[in-house]
Amino acid sequence: MSIVQLVGERRVVMRVYQVWRTACLVSVVMLSGCEWWTGHAVRDWTEDVPLDDGRTITIDRHVEFDSSNSLAGDAYSSSLTKSTIRFRGELATLPTWDVPLLPLVLYWDNATSLWVIVATTTSCSAWWERHRPQPPYWEFRADRSSWTEVAVSQGSFGKQTNLFIGYEPRLPAKNITVALAQNYMAHTPVSEEYRSIRSDARLCGGR
Repeated sequence: MSIVQLVGERRVVMRVYQVWRTACLVSVVMLSGCEWWTGHAVRDWTEDVPLDDGRTITIDRHVEFDSSNSLAGDAYSSSLTKSTIRFRGELATLPTWDVPLLPLVLYWDNATSLWVIVATTTSCSAWWERHRPQPPYWEFRADRSSWTEVAVSQGSFGKQTNLFIGYEPRLPAKNITVALAQNYMAHTPVSEEYRSIRSDARLCGGR
């Protein structure tokens, strides 16, 4: 192969690389720009969840929310519009949990032999729409076909948050490991009512 041919091939390779790189950058800008422009965000990830009995299960999470901020970036707020949990493996027969709330705790209740999810919200409007409970939590229990909302049980109070809540404004990884979730809680200023299910928790100035 002559030097001229070699240089020509190299130019072709470099041109292809430049086109590919430009396309990738445009895609990233368009995706992030749409979220910034509309305020509507979508997050999908898998998550390892530690249970009380020492087991770890993996679930699929999907969240959609509307967010806003000031130009200075110091007035961020958001409201959930969709939140789902899908189960895998031996728990694949469980129904999908689909409620626009922030789930904090997933556990197995030995007394009733039911799976339980306890959720909350960061939105005063969502809290008002869902009858303003104090403490601001909602409990759901699974049967064969659906999740049923019930009064928060005494057994739920004191449970430590074991579901990931740090997906805003950016998701740190597509697979949230137990270590990553624990690191987030250890190094992020999260209010106590989101760290565990507290009987004294209050939202939106409620008493």
